[in-house]
Amino acid sequence: MTTTTRTTRTRRAMAAVLTVMATMAVAMTFAVLPANADAEGVCDALSSGKIDVSGSHATLTIDAPTGMLISGYCVKAGSARQGDGPEYVTVDPATASVTISHSSGKDISHWSAAYVPVPTVYTGTATVSGSEAICTAADVDVTITYTGTATRTSTVSQEAADAAAQAAADAAAQADLAAQLAQYPDYTPGTCTTGPTEYTGTATVSGSEAICTAADVDVTITYTGTATRTSTVSQEAADAAAQAAADAAAQADLAAQLAQYPEYTTGACTTTPPTTPPTTPPTAPPTTTPTPVAAPVTVAPVEPATVEEPVPVAVPMPATADEPQEPEVVSVPLPATVQLPTSIPAGDGTTTQQSSTGAVALLLASMVGLGAATTRTLMRRREE
Repeated sequence: MTTTTRTTRTRRAMAAVLTVMATMAVAMTFAVLPANADAEGVCDALSSGKIDVSGSHATLTIDAPTGMLISGYCVKAGSARQGDGPEYVTVDPATASVTISHSSGKDISHWSAAYVPVPTVYTGTATVSGSEAICTAADVDVTITYTGTATRTSTVSQEAADAAAQAAADAAAQADLAAQLAQYPDYTPGTCTTGPTEYTGTATVSGSEAICTAADVDVTITYTGTATRTSTVSQEAADAAAQAAADAAAQADLAAQLAQYPEYTTGACTTTPPTTPPTTPPTAPPTTTPTPVAAPVTVAPVEPATVEEPVPVAVPMPATADEPQEPEVVSVPLPATVQLPTSIPAGDGTTTQQSSTGAVALLLASMVGLGAATTRTLMRRREE
């Protein structure tokens, strides 16, 4: 049992030694550039076998079979005695196609190539991200977020590809961080110990625009916009933010007013506008109201006043020769207080103030009537 085990181990050791020796021999063969000439003047078969070339070709392009790459080749141009013997060339990295030629420049007589399998390509991708808080020279806290992404390949293993990608992503993230920190040359790592300064900016934007409406009426639109903004960076930053906001507000105001004139034309009208242009577009065509015709003037007659209460008047009667008599008291109706109209309608909806002349005339007529009544009473008494 023990003898068998030793024999197996010995055979394995001898096989390993032979393998190493063969590998070294191949490596030594392809290490010569250009290669040493074969003593027999013929290229080794290698992987492709010896390929003879017909015709005159100083160069040839050879291709590897599918799934293989060319790792080296041998080329012969003439006699080994003349220095045109086989030359062995190593191709590193291995490739699927290569152009061969002899160092003498003479036509190629034959060639052979060594093939290796196409290696498995492993792909690794990595992303690195992070953030860092700093305090700027203006005592403002800033948090910088940085990132880095990279992809790398390897023919060794997946672990090798991943490691290469991770290293590249780390480098990319650090480069991103450095680029952002360059914007703050006087920063301090960490947050600020004092509070930031806040700057306030206010801006007002106004203007006017002349337009021509669909009714050929010139209209001037006046618009305005006001805004206030704050910033912890600088006063210039606050002013710039306020200016931008005010511009936007002014444009919004202009757009809202222009929306009232859907068929307007920019600029003043080319036709002659009306004498008094309306400030707003008419919603309906104007209507003409006819002038009313004054009706005939009708003057209301003044009605005589009514006597509300008789007024006793003492009238002396002539005495007779025989016997004196007491004067008889005769009741004579007198007009009471007359209510006079203060105004007379003119007929066109207005009134005319009444003159005091009518009142005087009425008073005189009343006095005349009183005198006539007294005279009739006296004549009646005499007849008796």
